[in-house]
Amino acid sequence: MTVQLPLTAGGTFDWKVLNLGALIQYYASNSDMYRTFLRHAFSNYTPPFSAIIHEDEVTPGNMVMQRRKVHGWYFSIEEFGPYIRSESSWIQFASLQSDFVSSHVLGGFSAVVAALHRPLVFETQLFTAGIAVDIGEENRL
Repeated sequence: MTVQLPLTAGGTFDWKVLNLGALIQYYASNSDMYRTFLRHAFSNYTPPFSAIIHEDEVTPGNMVMQRRKVHGWYFSIEEFGPYIRSESSWIQFASLQSDFVSSHVLGGFSAVVAALHRPLVFETQLFTAGIAVDIGEENRL
C-alpha cells in the first residue's frame, strides 16, 4: 500500500509499505512456526485479537555511518502469549531511512507515524473485518 508523506520542500513522497493482511496470510500459509503461534492464539483466546505495532531504529553494518540508520515497523499479536518473545512472531512491514525522515518529511517522525497508522486503521480490513488465515486444520477469521 502507498502512504503519502508531506515533504518540507512541498509535495509528497509515496512511501510503499507492505499490506499486513496479505503478510499474515502469507506467513500462516508458508511458515510452520507462525501457524504454531496462530494455533496457540486461537486455542487460548477468543477473537478479535489485539494487534501490537512496534517501531525500532536500527543501524545495519557500521554503526559509525549514521546515515544508514533505518526506522523499522513490526507487527505481532498479543494473544501469541509466550511466543511473542520469539523474533519469528514479529513481521516487519515498513522501513524508512532515518535521515530522510529528519531532513525531508514535514513534521518529522511524528508525521510519519500518523501517516502510517491512518491507512492501517481506516483503509484496511485487517482491523475492522479481520482476515482469513490458514492454520492447517481450517481457515479462521
